[in-house]
Amino acid sequence: MQFVKSSEYLIMKQQYQIWIDNYKEKHKIIAGLCFPACSLMLQNFPELQLIRGYIIDIWDKKRTHWWLKTESGEIIDPTVSQFDNLLTFGSLVYEEYNEFIHGPLATGKCMNCGECVYNDEQFCNVECEKNTFKYLNEKRNVL
Repeated sequence: MQFVKSSEYLIMKQQYQIWIDNYKEKHKIIAGLCFPACSLMLQNFPELQLIRGYIIDIWDKKRTHWWLKTESGEIIDPTVSQFDNLLTFGSLVYEEYNEFIHGPLATGKCMNCGECVYNDEQFCNVECEKNTFKYLNEKRNVL
């Protein structure tokens, strides 16, 4: 663990905020850009760690989210302002993803029904796969 003087930390924190402000100014709408924003910020500040997890609001609703964390554990979230409407009702809880608690991560959506799929599969089950291929192989009247 590396210890930093508080004045150095304040300078870094200010640099993080300047970067976030510039990103928000450039992109205007940042909802749904948490991963790209964090990835880009990580390129500029490699001392940060990329975290995948959930934002939990005061109604206990979990939303998938990405953010960054300092060595000391402080959360740096370049897209937190997308949750401003939730923050008016109270604070947000950041919960890091843990496979033992949350289960496996989905790697995509089923091409047939839209349910989550895992391990880079294209379909959630054999029935969805059969239905998709049946549909694709049907003869259609073409204008």
